[in-house]
Amino acid sequence: MTRGMLAVLAVMGLVACGPAKQDAAGGETGGRNLELALKRGTTIDVTMGETITSRSSVAGETVTTTVDADVKDAGGRVVIPAGSTVELTIIEITPAGNKSQADGSLTLQVTGVTIRGRGYPLAGEVTEALHTLEDRGVMVGEVEKVAVETASRDVVVSAGAPVVITLTGPLSVASR
Repeated sequence: MTRGMLAVLAVMGLVACGPAKQDAAGGETGGRNLELALKRGTTIDVTMGETITSRSSVAGETVTTTVDADVKDAGGRVVIPAGSTVELTIIEITPAGNKSQADGSLTLQVTGVTIRGRGYPLAGEVTEALHTLEDRGVMVGEVEKVAVETASRDVVVSAGAPVVITLTGPLSVASR
């Protein structure tokens, strides 16, 4: 019987030494939930999910972007997986007033991120948003601006355009 008990104890010891549970990012959790965090200044590369333009988009409208690549913490754990969505709100979007004006204005506010179906508030600012100016032409009611030199140009951020977000505060998320 002693050999049988030793064999059972040996098997139990091996099972106890098996691999620990891992969080979604591959880190050991020992079966408990961890809080993952990103520091202020972390950048997140996203892609615009829809086109916005000063001709048809308005302040207050929400637009969705998609995270391009996993965003990891200092320990290499994934905090925001690729494919997560970041919501932006249009604060201001106005066309360039005329052809000599260098640019129109566009202000987007970062409002939140959705990770694995769960929403989190996100403190950040859009630090880069690739946009173009497109000739607006003369619209009904603008006939008095017939001169080509005074025609407005619309600010356009196309679907698929790259956008860079920089965190202005920390982000903490549950690992599961």
